[in-house]
Amino acid sequence: MERGWIDISTPIRNGMPHWPGDPDVRVESIASIESGGCNVTAVSMCAHTGTHICDEVQLCAQALCLEEMLGVTVPAGALFYGKPRRRLDVAFTEELRR
Repeated sequence: MERGWIDISTPIRNGMPHWPGDPDVRVESIASIESGGCNVTAVSMCAHTGTHICDEVQLCAQALCLEEMLGVTVPAGALFYGKPRRRLDVAFTEELRR
């Protein structure tokens, strides 16, 4: 059985979610093929923009990938937040799996 990757990437766009206090994401077309050149886009954002917005959902999505690739069931996982030194156990419920 062939197993593929499930892409859970978030497209980079103006107004996308980011960490509170980080600057807004800016995506601007600088040039285009139609204007006689090539497509050039300027992007301004912090390195972790689009990550850790829904920690539990992202963790479950990674578990779903492992289940698909390895043919196993992953019923739960855990998140560890370094700065507050806090662990959060996450059960992968049917609602979270949707």
